[in-house]
Amino acid sequence: MVSLVELSSEMMIKPPEGCRGKFCDGGYVPDLSMPVYWEICPLDGPACPFHRQRLLRPLGIGERYQAASIEQIANDGSKAIVQSYVDSIGESVSEGKGLYIEGGVGVGKTSILALVAYAAVVAGYSVAYWYAGSLFDRLHRQDEAATDLAYQCDLLLLDDFGVQYSADWTVTRFDALIEHRYANQKAMCITTNVSREELEDSDTWCRVYDRWKEMCEGISAGRESMR
Repeated sequence: MVSLVELSSEMMIKPPEGCRGKFCDGGYVPDLSMPVYWEICPLDGPACPFHRQRLLRPLGIGERYQAASIEQIANDGSKAIVQSYVDSIGESVSEGKGLYIEGGVGVGKTSILALVAYAAVVAGYSVAYWYAGSLFDRLHRQDEAATDLAYQCDLLLLDDFGVQYSADWTVTRFDALIEHRYANQKAMCITTNVSREELEDSDTWCRVYDRWKEMCEGISAGRESMR
């Protein structure tokens, strides 16, 4: 059995015996014969190889994107903007600033959201991640829990926004959500494969896009898939 003194050593680089890996809740089982007894893991934090998965999994960000790296961003200009955003995540979120990430399929847009989410959660902010279609479905069904979360979280991440969501009543509810976050300086990051020109020319989405332009710094993730 490894002692807590040894576990706390700066030389420790491996998770302790009894580690639950990516399903960790911040603790480990020091005695495998007593699995109901656990202690706070001395590696809990960025030193833990599973820290990123443990924080991103509850948000609904898929395992494929949990190990995202800033180096995966192909466009150097976009890479610099994302790096600056995560480095100043506290200032960005508190001032209601976000990112508007445009690009084709498979260019790494969701991975950028995963990077942002991890930085924000580590900094202590509440984060909600939604695949856009799922959020529109919840709004349409008047899911109060989902709606409250989307309104109140410190940082809302909206993945794969498109123009296919056209039911008038649902669009009205979505417009109200964006207006609330805009008026209250609550940060958002959005990914989309829809061109800015298409949104600007749309009677349905021009108002929403106008808010995003003011709230978010726009970047291009490219058009050529990396898959």
